[in-house]
Amino acid sequence: MQMKYWTIFPEWKSLLGACVMVFFLPCLQAQEKLSTQDKREIVGEVGRLLRAEYVEEELGEAMSDFIEKKYRESAYSRITDPEAFADSLTADLQAICHDFHLKVYAGSSVLDVFSNESSKETDRYYYSFDKEQNFGFVKAESLRGNIGYVRFDDFSSWEEGLKSAAAAFSLVRHADALLIDLRENTGGSPEMYENIASFFFDKKSKAALSSIYFRSSRHTQQLKIQKKLPGTRLPGMPLYLLIGAKTGSAAEAMAYDFQQLKRATLVGQRTLGGANPAQSFALPQNFRVMIPIGKAINPITGSNWEGKGVSPDVACEEDLALEKAYLMALEQGSSEVENLEYERLQLIEVQKLKLFQAGIPLDSLQAFAGNYEGREIRTWEGRLYYRNPAMRDDFVPLFATSDGYFVFDSPIQFPSELPKFHFIRENGEVKACEMIFVSGNTSLWEKGED
Repeated sequence: MQMKYWTIFPEWKSLLGACVMVFFLPCLQAQEKLSTQDKREIVGEVGRLLRAEYVEEELGEAMSDFIEKKYRESAYSRITDPEAFADSLTADLQAICHDFHLKVYAGSSVLDVFSNESSKETDRYYYSFDKEQNFGFVKAESLRGNIGYVRFDDFSSWEEGLKSAAAAFSLVRHADALLIDLRENTGGSPEMYENIASFFFDKKSKAALSSIYFRSSRHTQQLKIQKKLPGTRLPGMPLYLLIGAKTGSAAEAMAYDFQQLKRATLVGQRTLGGANPAQSFALPQNFRVMIPIGKAINPITGSNWEGKGVSPDVACEEDLALEKAYLMALEQGSSEVENLEYERLQLIEVQKLKLFQAGIPLDSLQAFAGNYEGREIRTWEGRLYYRNPAMRDDFVPLFATSDGYFVFDSPIQFPSELPKFHFIRENGEVKACEMIFVSGNTSLWEKGED
C-alpha cells in the first residue's frame, strides 16, 4: 500500500479508525490517567518532532517552544484524561500554525494509515473498506442534455481506484461537458491525483501540476501528466469542478491547478485551505501526532492554498453548485438534432427557474397556501404545490418566476409554454388565484378558509 499524505480527516474516517482498531487491536484497553511524567515525555517528543519534521522550520520551533513553555508553567497539570490532553495540545499547536493537518491524538486511530508503520492486517481492512466504497467513486452518470456528472470523495491510493476512475470517465466520454463533484472530497494520495488529473490532458501535454516539497529530505516530488493510463482521456472535455467548504488537500490541488491552467471552471464556495501533506508519528503512551512534513508549490503562482483555500470562479451557495454548473454547461452547448436542441433549451429555462426558486424564503410562500374553490395550494420543502382533485390526486410542484408568477414544473415542456398562476392580494393578503392560459384566457378562484 502506498503511504497516503494529502488528506483532511472527516468524521466518517475517525469512526472507521475506531472500528479498525477495535477489530484488529483488542489488546488495547482504555488508557489510564496520564501522569506528570507521561505528559512530560509526550510534550518533549512532540516538540522534538516539530523541530525536525514540520515543513516550516521557524513555525516548528515556535510551536515546540510554546507547548514546552506551557508545560513548564503547569498549564496541563490538571489534565489527566488522554483524549483531553491530546485535544489541548492540538488546540495550542493550531493556535500558532492554523494548520488543519496538525493533530495530536491518543491511542490508535484511522490516522495511523498515514504512517509508514502499517501492518498487513490493517492494510487488508482498509482495502476492503475502500473497495466497498468503490475506491471513492460515488456516482457517474449522463444528465439530460448530454452533460456528464462524476462524483468522487477520495483520491484512493489503491491501484483499483485508478480502474474505478477510468470506468467513471469512460462512461461520460461522449458528454458535451463534464461536472466533477469535489464538494465531499477531503483528499488522499498525491499519486492518484496525478493520475486522475492526467485524464484531462493529452499524454504529450507539458502542463505542470503542483509539486510537493518535503522538508526533512529536501526533496521535491513533481506531479505531472502521466503518459500511460487505463481508459479514455478527455483532453478537450469542457470541465466544471464543484467545490465547497469540505473540499480539501488533494481535491484542492486539483481545483487550484486546474484553475491556474485554465482547464476547468470552479463553481461553489471557497475550499477548506489544507495544502500541507502530513505523516503520522508515534509518541509515548500510545499517543501519535500528525505533522505536516511538506508543502504544495504551484509552478504558475509559486504558492498554494494553505490557510486560505481555493476561490471559485463562479461563487454560489454550495448546495446550488450542481444546479449552477449544470446550467452553465447547458448554455455552453448546442445540438444539431432538432428535438435534442429543443430539450436543451427547455432544460436551460427550467434550470434558471430552479436557481431563482432556491433564493425564495419559505416564509414568503406560506401566504399563498390554501383552498381555492376546490383547488389546493400547499408548501413543502421550499416549494409551492398545486392539486385539482377533480383532475388528479397528486400535487404538482410549481416554480416561482422572476416576474412574480408561478408555473408548473414540467419535464417535457418549456415553462413559458405553460399556464401561469397569478395570486391577487388585497391589503397585503392573498385573496384569489388567477390562472392565465397561453391563449390569454383566464380562470379566477377565490381563496377560502383552510
